[in-house]
Amino acid sequence: MSDFAALGTWLQPLLQRLSPQAQAQMMRRVAIELRKRNQQRTRSQVDTEGQPFVPRKSGDGQPMFRELTLARHFKTKATTNTAQVGFTGSAARIASVHNIGRTDVVNKARGLRYAYPRRQLLGISEEDQAFVQEVILDYLSVS
Repeated sequence: MSDFAALGTWLQPLLQRLSPQAQAQMMRRVAIELRKRNQQRTRSQVDTEGQPFVPRKSGDGQPMFRELTLARHFKTKATTNTAQVGFTGSAARIASVHNIGRTDVVNKARGLRYAYPRRQLLGISEEDQAFVQEVILDYLSVS
C-alpha cells in the first residue's frame, strides 16, 4: 500500500493539470470499477490476495455475503480528489465485523457472541492498483 501512497504523492501535481470536471469524472470511473472488482472477488469468495475466505462454520455450502454485494449496499462516492467504495447501513456493520475479524453478537436475546474469522471484503489488489494507474495515465494523456 505504501507504493500506492507514493504514487499518489507523485501524481498529485500532474492531476492538477486536469479540470475539476475531468478529475471528478476520472475518480467516478475509478470508484465504480473498484466496486465491480470488489463485488466480483466477494462473489467468488476470495480476498484481494486471491486467498479463499474461511468457510462458514455451518458448512452449508451457501456463498457468504450475497446481499452485501448488491449496489444498494455497496456504494461509491467520488470527488475531484477521492474515490471511495464502501458499505452503508447495517451492511457496513456486518462488513466491518468480517473485514477485520471481530467478535459480534449473534443473538441479542440470548447474548450469544461469535468471533468471526477475518474475511477481507474491501481492499485494493495489485491488479486494482495497475488499473488505477492506467486510468490516471489515460486521463493525463488526453489532457
